[in-house]
Amino acid sequence: MTPAVKRMRLLAALAIALAIFGAAPARAQPAAEATGAAATREALTARQSALFDLMLDAPTDLELMFEYAAASMRLEDYEAAIATLERMLIFEPDLPRVKLELGVAYFRLGSYAVARFYFEEALAGGAPAAVAARVAPFLDAIAQRTRRDRVSGFVAAGPIYSTNATLGPTDREIRSEFFPGGVATLDETAVGRADAGGRLVALLSWSRDLQGAAEADWLTTALYSGLRYRREDAGEFDAVEITTGPNLSLAARAFGPRARPFAQAGFVRAAGAPLYVQGGGGVEYTDTLSRETSVFATISGQYRDFGREQIGFDGVYGLATAGAVHALSPATSLRGAVLAQTDRTQEDYRANTEFGVRLTLQHEFAAPGFVAETFPEVGPWRASLFAQGSLRLFDAPDPAVDADLARRDRDSRLGLRLLAPLDRKVAVAVDASWFRRSSNIPNYELDNVEIGFSIIRSF
Repeated sequence: MTPAVKRMRLLAALAIALAIFGAAPARAQPAAEATGAAATREALTARQSALFDLMLDAPTDLELMFEYAAASMRLEDYEAAIATLERMLIFEPDLPRVKLELGVAYFRLGSYAVARFYFEEALAGGAPAAVAARVAPFLDAIAQRTRRDRVSGFVAAGPIYSTNATLGPTDREIRSEFFPGGVATLDETAVGRADAGGRLVALLSWSRDLQGAAEADWLTTALYSGLRYRREDAGEFDAVEITTGPNLSLAARAFGPRARPFAQAGFVRAAGAPLYVQGGGGVEYTDTLSRETSVFATISGQYRDFGREQIGFDGVYGLATAGAVHALSPATSLRGAVLAQTDRTQEDYRANTEFGVRLTLQHEFAAPGFVAETFPEVGPWRASLFAQGSLRLFDAPDPAVDADLARRDRDSRLGLRLLAPLDRKVAVAVDASWFRRSSNIPNYELDNVEIGFSIIRSF
């Protein structure tokens, strides 16, 4: 086969691949396409492996190289695609479509400066119209994502039903050193009661690029959470938390280790009255170890001031978490975390330390066909299931409850969530959770089941 024929076949293959995986940066994947991609992933992996073996026997065959790069891109193995596409340019520097695909690969990895370089290279020297049409939306997206100041966030609101809106005890009979026999009977209004209401969560995030510092920005977030019930005022709460600090890259890799030291301040209002104000800080750490696995850790400390109405609660509250996320398959991931928390309050009988573990299994799947027909830009839906358990140990007995027995609680939580994006900005979520607290002192035992629905609007 002559070099000219090989080049023509290569250009034809490039044009076909451009239609397959050279999509615009924000295009949603149709449901049928997503289902087909999941079904053929195993075949693609086998094809990628076979093409790699063929390339070893024919290391200068540009057609084989591009087929291998195309399979790698569809598998989201961008590093393999980049290495192969860059090797193609060594043999044939004037291939605009190869430069386009290199730009796409680097864009997917978040290396926007390198992606821009290859996109501009693809346009240089009179690129074909098809290449220019593909490059334009990527350059626009890079310009937007690399702005020095970026604002984003979301608002989620919807109804909620709780079988124990007040988080009151299960039993009306409680221990008390102040009553004959050490037992008191609560009024019916003091135990847990069911109610329905509404909740609102809003997040505003502002990021500023720290020019002159590699892969670093300053991130400030403001989070509000609120809950209202129809009848039970005791279950109401409002919480505001502001966090600010630099987000720093610790390595040259786009998805390498990152650290975020932060300062934090917050306010909580419960049952219609101020509960506490807090201030403190901490540090977050994340690292992507591979395409399948990432790790994270956080340590923080806060001082909480409960004011004059809550005696003995003021003190330092510390939290440490660590865990990992592992992709079991392209559509399924498992997240595990351990936590340790300590409340160093003024009163020993209120001070406690908690240890816990949480597992979350998440699976992505294509939206049902009728939804995809109604919302053309619908994204993949996500179903998640979590389980959490913790043990809380109090430092000393509460003299008003049991002068000889320090409290010990075991908390268990189970929950599931369906997150259903309808387009790039709007999603709906359905949540259900179960919570049980077992205690060596019956006063603190409780159960609760919650079911909620939310409409989420991001910006």
